[in-house]
Amino acid sequence: MAAPNSWQTRARGSLLLAACADALGSVFEGQRGLDPERVAEAVDHVASSLCWTDDTAQTLVLAEHLAAHGGRIESDALAAGFADAWSAEPWRGYGHGAVQMLAQINDGTPWREAAQSAFGGSGSLGNGAAMRAAPVGLVPGCSLDEVAVAATASAGVSHVHPEGIDGAVAQALAVAIAARTPKDQGLQVNEVIEAIAARTGAVFAAELRAVPALLAGPAAAISDRYRCDATALGAVPPAIAVFLRHPDDPVALVKEAIGLGGDTDTIAAMAAAICGAHCGEAAVPQPWSAALEQAARVRAAADGLTRSGDAAQRRCEYGSETNGY
Repeated sequence: MAAPNSWQTRARGSLLLAACADALGSVFEGQRGLDPERVAEAVDHVASSLCWTDDTAQTLVLAEHLAAHGGRIESDALAAGFADAWSAEPWRGYGHGAVQMLAQINDGTPWREAAQSAFGGSGSLGNGAAMRAAPVGLVPGCSLDEVAVAATASAGVSHVHPEGIDGAVAQALAVAIAARTPKDQGLQVNEVIEAIAARTGAVFAAELRAVPALLAGPAAAISDRYRCDATALGAVPPAIAVFLRHPDDPVALVKEAIGLGGDTDTIAAMAAAICGAHCGEAAVPQPWSAALEQAARVRAAADGLTRSGDAAQRRCEYGSETNGY
């Protein structure tokens, strides 16, 4: 068992909780106006098996890639890994745009060309790069600037639109900050948001800076403000908002993230990845982790991330970036 405050338990908490939330949210994907009691029933009484979607499939590819490459992004290998995962399990719920791009890569099209051709040449502004970005924030020993650079590289193999890239940067930074902030230390909301916003473009930063004003009101204020859809701009800010509303309560967080409606599995998974990084593996409800498919693989991927940053970790003691961001 990992020590309660170790990086290993934070990495495990992030990936496990995200995978569980992905599976729980997938039942409601695309729905709006969800009945809170229906959501609570699904979250409080899990099925015999929690089966995750492409969100977790791609997250595991990225985590295992980082572990195999010492915490670095090797773009050619990463793009091939994403395409291979889709080819092996196309039924995981991949979106139409992702299927087209991954199929091109699988057929030999260079990933740069495939990524650039999306959406008529403008590149994808979807949340696909963000939904898988948590592992970048879980490589220990990296500065937040280094996390932002690595998140940009991880996104670039599939997303060339600035909003798609910024979504990955924002999500990875949120996970990194959460992992570096001890659970017993309060999160400074404005500092967290500014640390993330300062490393994204103007459009994305403006959406992030709207988050603090939404935290004291009802959850409906979040879904009224953001589209909660499959775009990065519509999904990442609400996921961060839900985390900041429930940083220490994974069950309430998952219920609220799903309750926003829209891209429920992705928003819930992203919010949960941040929460798990903050709270650690012990915060993952036991019935969820017991029902989660391939839980051993998820834990192994998290452990690989922990080892991937050993060299960098020697340069940066755990907790050194807790304040100031």
